[in-house]
Order: sequence, then C-alpha cells, then structure tokens
Amino acid sequence: MAKEYFEKAADNQEAGGHYNLGVMHLKGIGVKKDVKLACKYFIVAANAGQPKAFYQLAKMFHTGIGLKKNLPMATSLYKLVAERGPWSSLSRWALESYLRGEIGKAFLLYSRMAELGYEVAQSNAAWILDKYGESSMCMGELGLCTDSERHERAHSLWWQASEQGNEHAALLIGDAYYYGRVCSFSGTTEFAHFFLHYREAYQG
Repeated sequence: MAKEYFEKAADNQEAGGHYNLGVMHLKGIGVKKDVKLACKYFIVAANAGQPKAFYQLAKMFHTGIGLKKNLPMATSLYKLVAERGPWSSLSRWALESYLRGEIGKAFLLYSRMAELGYEVAQSNAAWILDKYGESSMCMGELGLCTDSERHERAHSLWWQASEQGNEHAALLIGDAYYYGRVCSFSGTTEFAHFFLHYREAYQG
C-alpha cells in the first residue's frame, strides 16, 4: 500500500515519492532490497531538491555502499545538507542551548530534528535522556517522563539512529538486548535483534 502511494507521488514528479521509494529499496521494506535501485531514486529526489536524498547519497559515497567510495564527494554533499536542510538553524540553536546549560531546551530542539529524520539529532537526544534524566525535561503522559518512559524514548531514538547506520547507536541497542534492558531472550526474535545490531556495529 505504501509502495503504491509513493509510486503515485513519484509519477507526479514529487521528490518525496522518489525519496521514500529509495528508502524502501535501501532497507528492503516491503520490497526486495536493492541498493542500486535505491541510489537511482535518491539521485532523482536530490535533483528535485530533497535534502534527505542528498544525505543518503552522501552516506553512500562515505561508506562505498551503492556508490563507489568517494570521501570528497561525501563531504561536499554533507555540507550541502547542512546548508540547505531545515535543521541547520535548529542544530546551531540546540548546540548553543546545550553549551549554556539549557539541557531541556537542547533536548526539545534535538527531538524536533530527530522527527525530521536527522541521525545525529536522534543520537544527541537519546544521549541527553540517558545522561541527564529529569533535567532533560522529557514530557510523558502525566508530566515529566518517568524513568521507564525516558528509557523507552531513548531506546526508540537509538534504534532510529542505528537504522540509519549509526554504529554507536547499533552497539547500544545490541547491549540493551544482551543485558536484558529491553526484554529477555524468550525467543528467536529477540536474539535476531541482538545479533543484527551487534553485527551492524562491528561491520560498520
């Protein structure tokens, strides 16, 4: 269903449609994983000005997955993303807030960028939750987050970052499953999650 929706958007020359089809083929979501095809979708989306597509292409040039490794090209694209993406000013404000000791404000700004899919912001927001606890001003269902709600929020953010190739996040997710902080190893699904994220961390 999602694939059909994105294909229709792509047929209408919408950059978001091409980008999302690229993500689906890159990760094998509902389709056969095809990095080369994902790359083609990202190129079309990037040509239409989609910042996230530039970011995906930058990662491909950076890692050599889908495109021949080219660090100068990766650096240029990362710079382009930083300059054109909606998170440019948010990132600066978040860092300035953190350096001033305004932890809650920094967390809110990083959370906003995390919602936009910015990998570094996902990691930073999760790190603030883990390190500063209540000082993060994380809001739960009944006010400030409980310890359990903070843990779940941080785990979700680490997971999102790991899905985008963040090796440190993948290692933390693997640790969480190994040490039972997420769930006990009651079946193959939990073991598969643990193995997958450890493998990502050590093969990255």
